[in-house]
Amino acid sequence: MASVKKKIVKNTIANTLLKISQYVIGFLMFPFIISHVGVEDYGIYLLVGAFVGYFGLLDFGVGSALVKYVAQYTAKEDNKSINEMVSSSFAFYMGVGIVICLSILFIGTFYVGFFNMDPSQADKARLIAYLVAIGALTSWPMRSFASILPGLQRYDVGALIQFTRALVNAGATVYILLNGGGILDLIFWGIVIGAFSQLATVIVVQRFLPFLELKKEYMGMNAMRKIFTFSSVVFIGQIVGMIVLGTDRIVIGAFVSVAAITHYAIARKLHDIVHAASSLPASALLPAATELETKDNKAAIERLVFRGGKYKCALILGAATVIFVLAEPIINIWMGPEWIFMAQSTQVYISYWFVFAAWGVMGTVLLAQERFKPIMTLLSFNAILNLALSLILVQYYGLLGVVMGTVIPYFLIMPIIIPYGLRLMNIKFTTYMREVVLKTYPMVLAAGGLIYGIRYIFPNITDNLLGLGALGLAGVCTYFGLFYQFGLSYNEKKDIRRLFHKRR
Repeated sequence: MASVKKKIVKNTIANTLLKISQYVIGFLMFPFIISHVGVEDYGIYLLVGAFVGYFGLLDFGVGSALVKYVAQYTAKEDNKSINEMVSSSFAFYMGVGIVICLSILFIGTFYVGFFNMDPSQADKARLIAYLVAIGALTSWPMRSFASILPGLQRYDVGALIQFTRALVNAGATVYILLNGGGILDLIFWGIVIGAFSQLATVIVVQRFLPFLELKKEYMGMNAMRKIFTFSSVVFIGQIVGMIVLGTDRIVIGAFVSVAAITHYAIARKLHDIVHAASSLPASALLPAATELETKDNKAAIERLVFRGGKYKCALILGAATVIFVLAEPIINIWMGPEWIFMAQSTQVYISYWFVFAAWGVMGTVLLAQERFKPIMTLLSFNAILNLALSLILVQYYGLLGVVMGTVIPYFLIMPIIIPYGLRLMNIKFTTYMREVVLKTYPMVLAAGGLIYGIRYIFPNITDNLLGLGALGLAGVCTYFGLFYQFGLSYNEKKDIRRLFHKRR
């Protein structure tokens, strides 16, 4: 368990640094890009992106399955099976890339005009679709290699490649827009930069796995059958996620306006900060949990559920509390006072995280144990209800109605899913509440109360970036300071102190 713990810590740190850098870059670039390309053009780009996101379902969960099986066969030192999995998935992704390219070309040519935009915008949307189609043809076959590094539990190397890509892309974006370029130029050079990062991934993977070969003799239905047996559950989860978070832009584009998609993107970007915080503790757990499951280490898996769930819950609640309370001043400083009207939608959007946080890392562990299928039935109902409510509420509340349609089902379904997931893992609900929930949720009141209290006493403190940053930092430090003091055991505190001591 010690070596597994080290891998989890190292990989989580790597993913954390990558996520923070990506969101800082994206957060800073967002108003800059909009100010240069305009609300309508960026809305068109997001609309096309929503369609492309649906084609992501054609992954069928193969990427996650490849992560699991690379980890499993690496633990068994079975090089032949790794070659079979990678070669078969590469052939699969090659076919998917061709299908997606042709499909996007077809949609761009015949169906872009369906949405609420004038003819000139429709022409630009078609050109964006054509560029994105080319990008799909070049990027999809490389997905096999992108899944190998996580399977080897070398998230640190993958994070370095992705960070370099994000940094180069940001620099290129600034240069292009300052020299009169537009959204089409950004997409083209984004594809080129992405291709170079994928090439770097292939080179690195070859160094880690010198025996790796893409050969026809390794490509077969037996390997794909095994992959699809696992990935079918992941695929359903991808459909659910796409319906919950991927249909919003399409509903808004069809029933409100293209410009409203950009308005929605403000709430979505703040929401995605919390989403990123939720993915950090779980991001490196699938291969680690697979390794423990392969070795049948049930005690270690239970400790993983409690400790990983507690850390994930704390990260979600810490981030959600600060953004929820400070949504209005954040948008004011970040985007300008003319965008403050999006504060209410942002707060509604973030609110479901206060319920979802208690789910912890149960989903990842159940997936590694191949016991996740029953949960997908409940999550599928959540997705159907989400879409139905969004289509109904958008008629009465516009953009806010779409956000409400996303949030309400979570408040209804999570009180059912959480105890059910624990029962599947043979973990007592009362024990989980004591070890995870009660050690993370009380701090929300303290941190939120502190921020509200300071704003009440000093109402102008958030009128500038320095005051807003200081208040946000005070809220974060309050939450995590109390979590460290009252939420962690003696041994957990010792592990954290040892970790920081080593870093120094």
